[in-house]
Amino acid sequence: MRLARLAALERKKIEEEYKEVRQEIRYLEGLLAAPAKILEVIRSELAELKKRYGDPRRTMIITDAEYNGSVVQAENLVPDGEVLVTISSKGEVQRIMNTARPPRSGRAYTQVLVANNRNELLLISKSGRVWRAAIHRLPEKTGQGLGESLTHLLTGWERNEEVASALDVPIDETLLAQNFLLAITRNGRVVRVSAAEVKNLHSGASLVNLEANDEVLWATLTRGDDQLLLVSAQGQGILFAESDVRPTGIGVQGVWGMKLEEKNDAVVGAGLAHAGSDLLVISQTGMHKRVPLAEYPVQGRYGKGVRTMNLDPKSGPLAAAAVVAEQDQATVLTNKRHSVDLSVRHVVQVDRYHQGHKLDLPENQHVVALLKWGGQSGPEAGAGIESASEANTTAAQGGPSLKEKVEKKKAANRVSTIQEGSDEKSQPSKEHNGQQLSLDFTDSSKNSDNPNGRSGSKGGTRDKKR
Repeated sequence: MRLARLAALERKKIEEEYKEVRQEIRYLEGLLAAPAKILEVIRSELAELKKRYGDPRRTMIITDAEYNGSVVQAENLVPDGEVLVTISSKGEVQRIMNTARPPRSGRAYTQVLVANNRNELLLISKSGRVWRAAIHRLPEKTGQGLGESLTHLLTGWERNEEVASALDVPIDETLLAQNFLLAITRNGRVVRVSAAEVKNLHSGASLVNLEANDEVLWATLTRGDDQLLLVSAQGQGILFAESDVRPTGIGVQGVWGMKLEEKNDAVVGAGLAHAGSDLLVISQTGMHKRVPLAEYPVQGRYGKGVRTMNLDPKSGPLAAAAVVAEQDQATVLTNKRHSVDLSVRHVVQVDRYHQGHKLDLPENQHVVALLKWGGQSGPEAGAGIESASEANTTAAQGGPSLKEKVEKKKAANRVSTIQEGSDEKSQPSKEHNGQQLSLDFTDSSKNSDNPNGRSGSKGGTRDKKR
């Protein structure tokens, strides 16, 4: 292109810009000369701003007469509502705002609980130590990650620490003082302390004084008048009143809750008994079932308990147990991180002696853990206590009793044939790490002789020993 042509194009561009500027000047001069036009422009611009930014006010404006002199706490500014808190096997924690969407199965979660955003998260480690953290300060879920490491969030949390239980604890000291904290160990000990004492503990303080070969299995908040159910690897279960365990101070060994007769036996599950709830048990080879809690007689603590499942070489020892309600969900984990999701309402409900149904597991894998989540309900304080169904509470209002409902349901759901398990013998480990309620992926089961000294006939033979 010739230079003269370029100069002509540039001149044309300047003339067009000059014309636009002159038009803008005439418009503004006319606007300034007419106040009515100015008001109309202001009105239209404000309407546009309102349309773009007109969301509800998030603050409250009060007058001097309305102010009562109270100090506004930071907690009062935290949005109220439920969130989903997850903790992974590697100690990563995150907060999920949408509680309607459960976490994907197969992710290495050890704890999943619905909590109030304004409450505190109380963590009890397997070593018997406790930590507290504000739930609203937990990292919010982003992308596909499992969250931020607890070593970065909690003072004194070591990489080798493992979470035994995570609880939703109210910040209101009045509500907290109405509850107790119960901790169960693998060797069958029970520690019961006032929940108000835990509020004053520093991060990493010792809650339980454990023996060398013991660890915390499970912990929960209670109202003080609950009933506690413990289940052992050898298929026994004992139900006793919480009041049988006297409250103690911090850092004690606690009292015996269950008598474990065999050297390699251990408590593999625990929960609080509520009306309408069942006990979900699963063996190492995948034999699983639900048992109505009405089948467990209330005993004194430190007893052998009653039979929960007839075990044989094909079933292996019990791997985990949890008190569940019909609306709950559960995830079964194997020693090689394979997961199987269970809807509690679809698990067969039978009596204490049956073995139940066989879970389809991959070859050379066995169950090490059972994670229950969903449908949780706790005391008024908002504790993360084992859930309970309200479907059978009509007895107090003149309806059928709980026992009548249980017997009717048992008659309808009675099964006589149990699917055959695998031929490979799976026996209890001499260690406890392969039989825990929280998710531990260590394969520590070892083959041994049949611990029961007899074989069950597909779960149908009743063990008359109580």
